[in-house]
Amino acid sequence: MTNKYDIFISYSRADLERVKTIKTELERSTGALCWMDLEGIESGEQFENIIISAINRSDTMLFMLSESSMRSEWALDELDFAKRKGKRIVILHLEDVRLSDTFYFRYHKYDQIKWHDKPQQNKLIRDICRWIGNKEESNSSKQDVDYHLPKNVDKPISPYIKHKEESKSSKQDINYHFPRTVDKPTSPYVKHKENSKSSKREFDLHLPKTAKVLMSVLVIAAVVGAGVYYLYESDEPSQEERVIAKVDNPVLQNLIDNMVYVEGGIFWMGAQKEYPGELNFDDKASDNEKPVHQVTISSFWIGKYEVTQEEWEAVMDTNPSEKHRGLKFPVTCVSWNDCQTFVRKLNEKTGLAFRLPTEAEWEYAARGGKNGDTFKYSGSNKIDDVGWYDVAGENMADPLELFEDRPIAAATPHDVGLLAPNSLGLYDMTGNVSEWCQDWFNSRFYRVSPASDPCCEDSVETYGHKIVRGGDYYCSAEFCHITQRSFCEYNLGAENIGLRLALDMQHP
Repeated sequence: MTNKYDIFISYSRADLERVKTIKTELERSTGALCWMDLEGIESGEQFENIIISAINRSDTMLFMLSESSMRSEWALDELDFAKRKGKRIVILHLEDVRLSDTFYFRYHKYDQIKWHDKPQQNKLIRDICRWIGNKEESNSSKQDVDYHLPKNVDKPISPYIKHKEESKSSKQDINYHFPRTVDKPTSPYVKHKENSKSSKREFDLHLPKTAKVLMSVLVIAAVVGAGVYYLYESDEPSQEERVIAKVDNPVLQNLIDNMVYVEGGIFWMGAQKEYPGELNFDDKASDNEKPVHQVTISSFWIGKYEVTQEEWEAVMDTNPSEKHRGLKFPVTCVSWNDCQTFVRKLNEKTGLAFRLPTEAEWEYAARGGKNGDTFKYSGSNKIDDVGWYDVAGENMADPLELFEDRPIAAATPHDVGLLAPNSLGLYDMTGNVSEWCQDWFNSRFYRVSPASDPCCEDSVETYGHKIVRGGDYYCSAEFCHITQRSFCEYNLGAENIGLRLALDMQHP
């Protein structure tokens, strides 16, 4: 018996022939192992057990949406069971169909793909290949090699080169050789991973010598004008690969070097306290953390540490922190508006596209991204391992008594990075200082949140409040759990609120 499937296909018997055709195409194009009931729905406990077992052993539920399946009690039961088990769910539209109010209410948050729309169909095939780790294209797909000359050679910011390596069925590897000058630290450069097997045939594309010289001159001229260069190893670099930028200020250079790549993926956001042992259970969950809902996040970078007072001063020439000061302390007493000014000036100095993370990006990173950590706090179920918080509360005079194994007391902010990181290598996602996010706060946003890269941009009913996340040294552990949603007026700063930076995958 097969132990694991990549995709469980849920459908209505009326759509069998269409679904079989799609199943064949997906298996041929992606190499995915798909399970579906080819004989049609039957009754009985034995058949229920077969369905339950197949869903449990599948990573992804592909629900074939049609007028018939939207009314199929059995197909909807399969969909609800996959939702309960936390499976990745994709709604594939077999036809143009108007969603019933009930279906929309229950399932509109999941990814929707129209199979008859070729770009969407291709996107689904690429996504499945990524989910199952199959980087080879199908035999029928065309070789898709995309190399771009610098787009911004006439602008003061540095160019960059993108290179997409995708093998076709003949398994040919193509290497592009650019001028040697691009390997020097004064110009952009691209690293190419060589993963070809000895049995593969290799080709070298050589530019004419005069073209190489001309390209070198253009590249070097652009870089000298900017003083910044960027590196992208691929469109989707691994966690170890980073965008590299060189700036003159060593403090800002350190900030850039400490940006951590977060590979995009799907996760379950929010918490519930009604069903112990079920998905995202937390007995301290608030109503504004519900419902638990599936979210897709695109790849991005996020700061390994909270922004320090030293880094803030390097950009703004001032240190707004009042009570607690230290170069490596997180900056505090900054409003959301202040953070926007900081980001704008930082981008001017670096040529990058820093910003605040969205609330969804923040929670995804706090959970370890694609690692899918299920800890109560970011990196551990024991808050003492990962976060500075108010363990003493109001009834204890000396918090040091509870922190004999720690370097300093907890009832104050601390130098960033003293405690353990989470699985992405991010420090202080729990505790130390709370962190501003880009979103407006809306207690009911999770009920209507988009399924992909959500950000609450509507200030209605927020009363001027922006999201802050993570808890801080002033909070008890109860208010530091990973799904806790807090807020503050956007034009106010506080001693316990700071920020952590995010960086877009592609910048100006």
